[in-house]
Amino acid sequence: MNPTQTETLDILQQVWRQSLLALAAASKANMPIFASALEAASHNESLNPVARAMLAELAESTGVVAPFSATKQ
Repeated sequence: MNPTQTETLDILQQVWRQSLLALAAASKANMPIFASALEAASHNESLNPVARAMLAELAESTGVVAPFSATKQ
């Protein structure tokens, strides 16, 4: 992968991360379950390895936010 492709993937992942977290928050999703589903998807061997790595990173990001989603607003 060349530097431009790597940068593009990084940008896409940042956008997806923020979009998924916003969607989960807006729908009052159960963040631990959401993170678990993303983590499970990252183990799907039929996916491209880059996609699997991105899903694992998204799961990790979602898991970090999960404790904060449990607080009343």
